[in-house]
Amino acid sequence: MADSAHDANEKNDEMTADLNVALAEGRAAVGSLKEQDVHELRSYGKPPDALLHVCVTTLLALSMPTEQGWKDVQIGMQGKTMMFLNAVRALDPVGIDPVLFATLTERMEVLKDRYTIKQMYDTCKLGGVLTVWLKAVVLPRSVV
Repeated sequence: MADSAHDANEKNDEMTADLNVALAEGRAAVGSLKEQDVHELRSYGKPPDALLHVCVTTLLALSMPTEQGWKDVQIGMQGKTMMFLNAVRALDPVGIDPVLFATLTERMEVLKDRYTIKQMYDTCKLGGVLTVWLKAVVLPRSVV
C-alpha cells in the first residue's frame, strides 16, 4: 500500500512538473508576440477556418464576446492590442469556470484533429502562438 501511494505521489509530481513546463512554454510563446503580430492577424479580411477557430477560442478563454466571430476578434484586438496581449499573458487556467473550460476543451479537440501547430504558425505567427497557449491553458485541467 505504501509503495502504491508513493508511486501515485511520484506520478502526480511528474505530471505537475510537466504541466508547469507546458504553461511556462505557452506564456513564453505569448511573451514573444509584438503588436505587429496582432496587426497581421487583424488584417485578414476573411481568415482561414483554423485561424478563426483559434481566435474565437482565445476570446472565449478571456471571457470576451464571440457571437459575431471574426468581427468580434477584430474588435477584441482593435485599439487594445497591448490589453489583449496582457490579458492572454495573465490568464490563470485554474480560474476558468468549469463550463467554459469544457467548451475550451471541446474546441481544442476539434482543432487538434484538423491542424498542427506548424500549420497554424505557417498561416500566421499569432495563430501558432495562440494555439500553443491554448493547449497550455487547457492541458492542465484536462489531465488532472
